[in-house]
Amino acid sequence: MIRSIRPGSLDWNAKGPDRVAQNVRNLLSLTQYEAAYNRLLGMPAGVADQLAEDAARQAAQAAREMIRRFEPRAKVTGITPILDAGGNLQLEVEINLD
Repeated sequence: MIRSIRPGSLDWNAKGPDRVAQNVRNLLSLTQYEAAYNRLLGMPAGVADQLAEDAARQAAQAAREMIRRFEPRAKVTGITPILDAGGNLQLEVEINLD
């Protein structure tokens, strides 16, 4: 089963593959040093200060590594960087949940 992950709201009743996809979404929404007892959990804050191309490459690499480390049930099959209307970088992550 392949899922495309984008920012969204929490589903407190999610189970199975929906829960794994939500875990990935949560990981992508964190910035390093936000989680009290796991300071390295999250996306690196320095990505925001880079040029768009460099930021997209660094964010994609960091996301792939973070998902591999913290949610091993999700296998990343693709990452697409997207600049929204405000110039903010977002990542659309495709994961395989087999």
